[in-house]
Amino acid sequence: MSVTRGPELPDPTCAKDRGPRSGLVHEPAVLELGAAAGLVRLIESLAASIAPRVQSATALMLDDVARLSRHIEGRCFDLASECGLRVEYSDATAAALNKGERALYGYLRHDAPAVDHLDYLAMVQAETLGHWTILGHMEYAGLDPEFRLLSVWASEAIREQMSLVVRAAVEFDTMTPPVT
Repeated sequence: MSVTRGPELPDPTCAKDRGPRSGLVHEPAVLELGAAAGLVRLIESLAASIAPRVQSATALMLDDVARLSRHIEGRCFDLASECGLRVEYSDATAAALNKGERALYGYLRHDAPAVDHLDYLAMVQAETLGHWTILGHMEYAGLDPEFRLLSVWASEAIREQMSLVVRAAVEFDTMTPPVT
């Protein structure tokens, strides 16, 4: 299965015939969606920054990771917008991205080897899966099922990405000569 195509699951947010959703009942889910989307943006940024530092096959895989991350974030934005909570979503996304970037720069030196950047990318993907899992298990009266459908689809996409990133990190690490 190609990362470019994403997992073979229905696209829950592509239906254009849905009416507007009540924002207030969806606010907790939109805030969690924003937290997940902020980390997805960090994944996209990390993948784009690592790609020029690695061999072509890994760079192409990272381009696919970045492209799929943009697609996921766009679907999140569309769902939050349909709920009338674009500002709340954007604030939650920016806060999660800012927190992730602070952690990144506290953990990883800019000149660290590419394999360390790949390892960190996999860690961010794992954290993102946690947010998608929380969103997928949110159940309360009035919550639109589209949140759960998006969570299932995005979780599968992130899992697929993460397995490719981990495999690339392992392969890269075995090719790197030990430091003496």
